[in-house]
Amino acid sequence: GVIVAGIFSVITACAETAGVVGRSGGTHPQYAWAAVVVRGVATGGLLALAPLFLPAVVHLLAGRGSAGEELMRLVHVLLWLLVIDLGATYPRVLLQRHLRLTPLAGAGLLQIIAHVGLSVVLLRLGYGAMGVVTGALVAGGLSGAFLWSRLLASPGPRWDCRIGADLWRRAVVSTARVLAGSFVGYLNGRASNLLVAGVLGPAAMSFYGMAWSASRIPLWILNQALGLVLVPTLTHVRTDTERVERVLGEGGFGRVYLAH
Repeated sequence: GVIVAGIFSVITACAETAGVVGRSGGTHPQYAWAAVVVRGVATGGLLALAPLFLPAVVHLLAGRGSAGEELMRLVHVLLWLLVIDLGATYPRVLLQRHLRLTPLAGAGLLQIIAHVGLSVVLLRLGYGAMGVVTGALVAGGLSGAFLWSRLLASPGPRWDCRIGADLWRRAVVSTARVLAGSFVGYLNGRASNLLVAGVLGPAAMSFYGMAWSASRIPLWILNQALGLVLVPTLTHVRTDTERVERVLGEGGFGRVYLAH
């Protein structure tokens, strides 16, 4: 269920990344609003098309019977995460473009604590996998509400919906480019889980999934820490090749030559 919903999330989240990195004219609120609209269209399209192919996907992964019915229920609930993430897109993009990264880190920490804490409580009460999914929804909502509170409390312009056709075009093209670079990577990272589950069964997949996730924890922590800072920061200085090379060199990534 997480993999199926994750594929949807990767597709829709590309608009948010494109809104953060865009630097070709337009104000920060305009890019944030464009990201919300593009992500909203993608989210609406996926949710509208989901009933057409979800039954076939669930049948392929879990077969028919009680297992398939449970997986379908979990996926239906997990799809609400797309709506919650859409609601938090505007403050996330705007805060990153303003390089106000502390609230983003706080929102991420709040989401993790709320998800784990609530999931443990619901599991102890006997709600099973649905309890974990419910914890994810509540944690996502709390994180989004926190981001909105920090945005509304920050000074400076926060709203600008007057977007020209050129900026719309750039937002759509940037979203497509981000999708092309990230979607295949996500599928590649999860394909092994599906193969193990199909060959050895769900129990073996659970052990494998835990081991796979544990082995990637150091990389995940590094990615969370660096990605939150590097993406919005480097997009601010993307045309300053010397400065970008120095940043990447000091970060241990070597030299990079950029063409704009």
